Amino acid sequence: MLVAFLGMALLSGASSFDYETITTQGLSLRTQLLLLTVLLVGFGVKIPLVPLHTWLPDAYVEASPAVTILLGGTFAKLGTYG
Repeated sequence: MLVAFLGMALLSGASSFDYETITTQGLSLRTQLLLLTVLLVGFGVKIPLVPLHTWLPDAYVEASPAVTILLGGTFAKLGTYG
């Protein structure tokens, strides 16, 4: 996700992540689709979607209770809201 957001800002020539500034710059359709694909994969790992979910059961089993709460409460919601 970080790579896609940084690529979006750098390729558009914007000096910030301001939505209006980034969207007014002309990116080619191929570049837009590539960035969208990278974002979807990144958010798919965070949600987690099949087949990108294989890391989650192991993380829940091996993590401490505090980290498990963080995984379930924060990371899954971050991906879903994205």
